[in-house]
Amino acid sequence: MAASLAREPNGSQTSSRGAEPSMPWRGGGRAPAGLSFPAFRMAPLETLVADTALAASLLSSVVLANCWGELSAPPAPDAPTLTVFAAALAFTPVRWVLGLLALGLAVAHGAFCGLFGGGVVSLSVLVGVHTMLGGLSLWWLDAGVRRIRRDRGLPRFFGLLGGVVLPLPIFVMTAVGCNDWLGAGPGAFAGCAVVVFTAHFVSYRSGRNTHRLARPLD
Repeated sequence: MAASLAREPNGSQTSSRGAEPSMPWRGGGRAPAGLSFPAFRMAPLETLVADTALAASLLSSVVLANCWGELSAPPAPDAPTLTVFAAALAFTPVRWVLGLLALGLAVAHGAFCGLFGGGVVSLSVLVGVHTMLGGLSLWWLDAGVRRIRRDRGLPRFFGLLGGVVLPLPIFVMTAVGCNDWLGAGPGAFAGCAVVVFTAHFVSYRSGRNTHRLARPLD
């Protein structure tokens, strides 16, 4: 009986048998209830690594948005513009791998456990979503190549979906998972989404305008 009792600093006794076990996350502690995003704050060095990987992934994605802007600008891109697709094809896996690194660090420290219930489950769900969006981006890129080879221009929605809309969900979720203050309230979350969307959209518009200015006048 005495062995199962633990004395608190204030003098009260609690039973070690009734103590709730901590969740098996790195950093210790229990996962928060509800729809909390990060369970714990990452160490400063780990946060720096995750945010650096996320920033590099975001930069690659912004470059891709610029490529989509060039490719979807009227008139239809000519044959040399297919080199832009080669650049897009090179940046797509870079964006995916760096994003996966940041996402993995966030999940390893308990991010999204309030949504998905556990480390392995969270990692499986988010990596699955990340992979699905990456595969969809590659498929969309291939569809654009086929349209241009048939001398058909890309409609505006084609470039907007490939360059702006598809990257948005995973970037916002990863940013919130790596930085707990972004998930503190709807204002911070919405602000993060607006910043990511604006960066991609401005780059997309810049690509469209650059392509138009580069076309020789008839």
